Amino acid sequence: MNELKPMVFALIEDARDLPLVSMGLALGNVVALSVGTPPEADDPLARALVLGATRAARSWEPALTGIDYLGVAHVLACAVRQLADKQPPGAEPAAVSPVVVLASDRGRGAVGPALAERLAVPHLGAVRSATMEDGQIVVTRLCGTELRRFAGKPPVVLVCALGGEVAAAASAGDAVAPTRGVELFDLAALQITAPELQYRRRFRPVPGAASKRRPHLVSNVEVLSDRLARDGLWPVPEGG
Repeated sequence: MNELKPMVFALIEDARDLPLVSMGLALGNVVALSVGTPPEADDPLARALVLGATRAARSWEPALTGIDYLGVAHVLACAVRQLADKQPPGAEPAAVSPVVVLASDRGRGAVGPALAERLAVPHLGAVRSATMEDGQIVVTRLCGTELRRFAGKPPVVLVCALGGEVAAAASAGDAVAPTRGVELFDLAALQITAPELQYRRRFRPVPGAASKRRPHLVSNVEVLSDRLARDGLWPVPEGG
C-alpha cells in the first residue's frame, strides 16, 4: 500500500517566503497560505501558484490589522484545519493526508511554535531542508554550529531558516502568469469573530527608543583599583 503524500501548508507573508513552496514540493501537495497580509499588485501567493502550489488562500480583513503573533497563529490554525478537512467525498479516515506546515524563521520565529501549540502537533526550528523517505520526514536542522538529521512521521510544523535561495524563488515566480486564482477566506468562514482578535492588538510590541548607557565614573585609578579588588576582579596585593 502506497503512503499518502502529506498536505503541506507553506505560510507566505511576502516574497521572501517563496522558497517554502519549493521545500514543500519535496514533501507533498503544497497549499500556500497567508493571514493578515492584504492583497498586493505583485501578489506572492500568485507567484506561489506559478512555483507549483496546488492552491493559494488568503484570510484578510481589517480586524486582522495590528494583531500579535498569537492572534495570527489562531487564525492560521483555523485555516489549516478547515483546508485539511476538505478531503475527497467518502474518503476513509485512514486515507486522510497528514499535515505538514512550513513557516519561515525570520525575526523571533514565534508564529510557528504558537501555531504548533494550537494544532497540538510537534515542531522543529532552524530547519534547513526536509525530504520524504519511507513515509517519514527527514529533516536537517542547525543545532548550534552543527547540522543534525531528525526523522519522524507527520503531522509537524517546521520553522525553516531561509538563505540564498530566496532571490531565485522570487524571480521564478515572475516567469509566467498563474492559471488559477487566490482564494479568499473571511473570518466568518473560519468561524472566528472580530472581538476574538481585536484584544490581541494590545499585546503587539511597539518598538521604542533604547535606554542610553551611563557608564560609572570614578575619580582616580586608586578608587577604581579598590572597587575591582572588592568585586573580586582585581588581585589584592599582599598585606592588604
